[in-house]
Amino acid sequence: MSAPAMPIPQPFPLPENFPVAWPAPEMAMKVWRQDRMHVPYPMTPMSEWFAHRFAKGFTSGFDTYQIPMKTEILRINTYFFLGSNPVLPPELMPEAEMKAAPLVQAAAVANGARWKNEWLPELMVGWDEWVKDDLDALSDADLVAKARKGEEWFTRIWSIHFQVLLPLMGGASEFQDIYKQIFPDRPGLAAYKLSQGFDNKSLEAGRELWLIARKAAENAALKRLIESTPNLDWLLLTKRI
Repeated sequence: MSAPAMPIPQPFPLPENFPVAWPAPEMAMKVWRQDRMHVPYPMTPMSEWFAHRFAKGFTSGFDTYQIPMKTEILRINTYFFLGSNPVLPPELMPEAEMKAAPLVQAAAVANGARWKNEWLPELMVGWDEWVKDDLDALSDADLVAKARKGEEWFTRIWSIHFQVLLPLMGGASEFQDIYKQIFPDRPGLAAYKLSQGFDNKSLEAGRELWLIARKAAENAALKRLIESTPNLDWLLLTKRI
């Protein structure tokens, strides 16, 4: 698995009708992209505040595998821009890649067990801890303390996310490379057709929600309960159904 060549830093191109006040001059020399997939619409300052914690968790994932990259976000004219840029000069990145590759490859094998035995239990305990308090009953000081703890928890969630995702992406890339070697005349994305049919949490959640919907269609009391339950209480509700 080989990484794409690192781009030589150059000023970020700006159209005349999209002025940017960079927080620091060096920011203009980094690679940025507007993330229209995850955040297609203008974002609020509070969302920006949370997004910086996402970026911190993203960088933590890089650090886990000694990948010399740093993720940052910018809210430019209310739009969300994401940048994952090297922290080493371009000429040093191939050597760094060689050091990181064995760590990523080993994690691709081990992370299934880590998810089941380590990360998933941690996430479930963290969620139970987060939802146990009645927010309306907390004092201002307790609410601020919970928000600070939530900030740490939010960052930790994204750190786990990228510890899982980065080896997964590497494995998927290698799978596609092998497919192209065996079937050079077929489209590259056709490789992922072979991965269809394997169960996952998204499919499991979809099936469970479908079953709940079928029950609610036949039970007026259950339908009213679902319609009257706030979103934050849904996890507790689904445990009772």
